[in-house]
Amino acid sequence: MSRGKKWGIALVALVAIGVLVDQFTPAREAFILWRAGSFDKADKVKYRGDLEDSLKKLRAALMLYHDSEGQFPDAAGWMDAIRNRVRTGNMADSEAMKKFMDPSAQTGAEGVYGIAMNDAFSGQYIDDVKDLDKTPLLFVSSDTKWNAHGTPEKLLPKPAREAGNWAIMVDGKILEL
Repeated sequence: MSRGKKWGIALVALVAIGVLVDQFTPAREAFILWRAGSFDKADKVKYRGDLEDSLKKLRAALMLYHDSEGQFPDAAGWMDAIRNRVRTGNMADSEAMKKFMDPSAQTGAEGVYGIAMNDAFSGQYIDDVKDLDKTPLLFVSSDTKWNAHGTPEKLLPKPAREAGNWAIMVDGKILEL
């Protein structure tokens, strides 16, 4: 085989390899990401929020639900409806569940939450709620079960909890009731 023919074959081989590598760019990029540690198991974070932080996170999840579904969830199943909206990718489900809890309501017993959704928002579009600026969306509740709902007049803890009886409005304003 002549020297020119060998160089021709080598050149064709290099071009073919270049085309193949270009076709497999996603695989090459995935390999680069893998080498950089992008696919390593991430450490799960712990939820360290207080009541105010929990109310803000739950309100945000309810607003996401409202935006995607066109209305707030039925109050009887509000926690079930937004459960998948409070968890982040770097947080275990058990940690995300702490966002549903009022720390001052915790007795050490399983299944104690202490936050309720106001029935005035149940299945409603935001503009259909009367007295929106005076009606709490979520509030601390004497009903500590999952999916607790009702009105603040009926469910506020009496006497008030040690941390106070707090609520969050649709606009995100936190107030003491």
